[in-house]
Amino acid sequence: MAKVIGITGLLASGKSTLVKYILEQSYRVFDSDFEVGKLYNDSTFLNEVKNIFPKAFVNNTINKKILAEEIFSDENKKLSLEGLIHPIIEVKLNNFIKNNQNQKIIFIDVPLLFEVKWYKKCHEIILVITNEENSLKRFINRGGQPHMFNKIISNQTDLKYKIENSTHIIENNESLENFYNKIDKVLEKIKNTK
Repeated sequence: MAKVIGITGLLASGKSTLVKYILEQSYRVFDSDFEVGKLYNDSTFLNEVKNIFPKAFVNNTINKKILAEEIFSDENKKLSLEGLIHPIIEVKLNNFIKNNQNQKIIFIDVPLLFEVKWYKKCHEIILVITNEENSLKRFINRGGQPHMFNKIISNQTDLKYKIENSTHIIENNESLENFYNKIDKVLEKIKNTK
């Protein structure tokens, strides 16, 4: 039976770098953001989104910046979109876990791991954190708008709760080499616990 390790973290904390590094170590990783991205190529899904967010479509194409503005400005619309996305992704996640039971360790990368309560599927959880200054800088470098930063952060579960309920906390405030060293130490601990 595979040991399921959840990966989550703060906005622009380094989760993607962690996942890339873990993939390079030949582990299997379920990437929920990637799976959500695939949904935006599905016409049935897009029609359902268009029914809720007609303003987010320009020339019959979704504008994700407009969609984000609407989501983080209206809690009911956010919940409606999550109601479309989360059940589909959870089925894919459950299939990933089921289909990889022959592995010793598998990882699930879910930014909203605590918010959607999928942490209950995990044996251990890695939480990646960084200070707000680094997080904001990385967010902007990825093309994020500064005014959206606080809106997104305010929709995440309290950091204290995440820290208290995570097995491994990796701070990513220093060099990439330092971050990789911390990841290696956590991977070693995960391999050596039953």
